[in-house]
Amino acid sequence: MLAVSNASDSTMAQVLLRSLLLLSTLEQRLIAAEQSQSSDASCSVVQKCVTFDDSSNSILVKDTSGRLGNQLHTYLVLKALSLKFGYQTYTSRSVFAAIAQIFPGVDVPAAEDALCQFDQVYGAFK
Repeated sequence: MLAVSNASDSTMAQVLLRSLLLLSTLEQRLIAAEQSQSSDASCSVVQKCVTFDDSSNSILVKDTSGRLGNQLHTYLVLKALSLKFGYQTYTSRSVFAAIAQIFPGVDVPAAEDALCQFDQVYGAFK
């Protein structure tokens, strides 16, 4: 149970609890979808970076400079956009690392690790 000292803290606690509930629901849906799509393919999968160009589907990359609450919000927004619209979503390595320490099943990968030449392309948009 969260201890709150005033109305503002109470509101923040409610927002955090709702966010965690949404995160749990999204993770359950993802697990169910992965289980229904799983196959008996070989266990040795080599991960390759994702290439992209002007004809690629939409790729969303989001970073945040906030603390855990902002990082969870970033993850939830990206996950929702991925589920609702089918976008390829990525977060920054720092956000991924912070969230993965608490929620090991994070499935929005770090752009720096998953997208080919990300640092060069992203630098053009900073």
